[in-house]
Amino acid sequence: PFIVNRRYGHVWGGYGDTPGEKTVIAARTFTIIVNESGVAPGSTEAPADIAEYTNEASVSTFPNPVNDQLNLRISGMSGKTVITITDAQGKVVRTIDANLSGSEETLTYSVADFAQGMYFLNVRNNDTVVSQKFVVTRR
Repeated sequence: PFIVNRRYGHVWGGYGDTPGEKTVIAARTFTIIVNESGVAPGSTEAPADIAEYTNEASVSTFPNPVNDQLNLRISGMSGKTVITITDAQGKVVRTIDANLSGSEETLTYSVADFAQGMYFLNVRNNDTVVSQKFVVTRR
């Protein structure tokens, strides 16, 4: 069977009981398909609680590319949250403190003063860090 493990935001995979050489196979949202009894093919154990897997933190940015206003849709995070935006050279261009409710929220920030180019967004909440990239374009 193909083994999939979720570790620190990346999906590692390989063949057999223990992958000999792990390779990043995805760094985005993924779906694990299980049979009717809630067991993954080739496994004898069902997850303790499906809610553990459906309540993961997520962040999406839109529009992307963006011109003036960047929207962040954040879910699965609550409490004090730090949003850091860095440019392609790694320079922090903006740090935002937010207090999130835990439900899905959409926050809007101006990027009108950003130079055209690629940026990286890191959303840190407790021990969770979710990253996205976005592009600023000018008309």
